[in-house]
Amino acid sequence: MHSQGIVHCDIKTENILITEEEYEGKRTRMVPKLLDFGLARSLVASRASTSLSGTPHYVAPERIRGEPASPASDVYGVGILLYELICGAVPWDGPVQKILAGHLDEVPKPPSQIVEGLDPALERLILHALEKKPANRHKDMAAFLYEMRTVMDMMGISRRNRGGAAKRVVIEQAPPPPNRRDENARIAFDVCRLPLALLSVQGVIIAANPAFAKFVMGLQVEVEGLPVRSTALANAWNTAESDIQRTIAGNPIRRIIEIDLADGEVRRLLLWLDAVSREQVLLGVQPLDL
Repeated sequence: MHSQGIVHCDIKTENILITEEEYEGKRTRMVPKLLDFGLARSLVASRASTSLSGTPHYVAPERIRGEPASPASDVYGVGILLYELICGAVPWDGPVQKILAGHLDEVPKPPSQIVEGLDPALERLILHALEKKPANRHKDMAAFLYEMRTVMDMMGISRRNRGGAAKRVVIEQAPPPPNRRDENARIAFDVCRLPLALLSVQGVIIAANPAFAKFVMGLQVEVEGLPVRSTALANAWNTAESDIQRTIAGNPIRRIIEIDLADGEVRRLLLWLDAVSREQVLLGVQPLDL
């Protein structure tokens, strides 16, 4: 949404719908969807509105001060949402003026004082998103997601294995015997030292090997479900969407890109795309300078 120049401005529990969707045949998964774009703002409009709108409990301080909405405003709304999910209540409640004053001037009560045994990393994530000044929050939603997934990894929480969560029992016919060739391909994909990822037509990472996750994030975290434009490749590879479309159309891509390193050096990389199907492409990255 932000990459399309749109800020939602009203992120709250009432505007999030959890749906059940089928994938991979008979399997289902729960997918959250953000609703109600009635208060959304354009970041590229010639005259961005600075009028205060949205639900008082979730509105960012800069919006109260009459400043224009920005992605940081939505980061703040997600911070309030996460605070509510963890603590069972929003940081400030009561009359509207009291709520707005809380956003502007009061430090939220630390979640660890409400939830006993809360992981400190999770509390830091929440309070980072609730900084009063936009510049002190996560620089964008991708940075928020990166920190959240890092915290999940530290806490041993995975989208693939939610320990303790209720499990649905589905009785089906016995599955066919595993395809040994597919299993060997999966093993080779995971252990390959070159960064490899399977992308959707929209540029979303469907699967990635550990080398790719470490390459784009700097450490081993789960990147599946993350748009490739939200990774470290985005700055050097600004033709991702068109390259994926060209690859799907039967024109494999080979590009040389340059990545700036922390010590000021520049690394040259060969980036390649090959179509796997009409809906998926394989992305590979390998160094040119040894």
